[in-house]
Amino acid sequence: MLILDETVWLTPKAMAELFSVGVPVISKHLSNVFESCELQLETTMRRGKRKKLNPISKEKNKEMTETNRIEYKTQLTKDLDLEKEVVAFLNYHEGGLVYIGIDKNGKTLGVADPDADMLKIKDRIKNNISPSAMGLFDVVGEEKNGKTIIKIIVASGSEKPYFKKKYG
Repeated sequence: MLILDETVWLTPKAMAELFSVGVPVISKHLSNVFESCELQLETTMRRGKRKKLNPISKEKNKEMTETNRIEYKTQLTKDLDLEKEVVAFLNYHEGGLVYIGIDKNGKTLGVADPDADMLKIKDRIKNNISPSAMGLFDVVGEEKNGKTIIKIIVASGSEKPYFKKKYG
């Protein structure tokens, strides 16, 4: 932490510790702030420290394929074991991302009712995973190829192991 001219400067790691979330959650929020032009990158960084923060660009997201940290799901259904994916990322040391509205080949399909689906996702994670994952995930809607998709950002949890409650 650095205090300079009444401004507090924190690294993403320090912000994650302050808010008790993972660094991926902080990085995503910072990327959203810069992409929305709410803040300009140049005004939020000390001189000489610009290389420390590298916001995620939308162009990079277009080229992503499934990896050990990225999962694509075509749609949210009762049969989709979303909790299993979230539990895996909570227990993984780097967390991960789940996209709803993208098929396994990376084709953007979109979701019909993103607001309702985001509420269902939050409810399922809150009620079906133990220990509590609150503060360790974020659910956001994004536009990709003219369609709305849902991104679930999952940070690595600090109270491992996480599990689905029904398998307690």
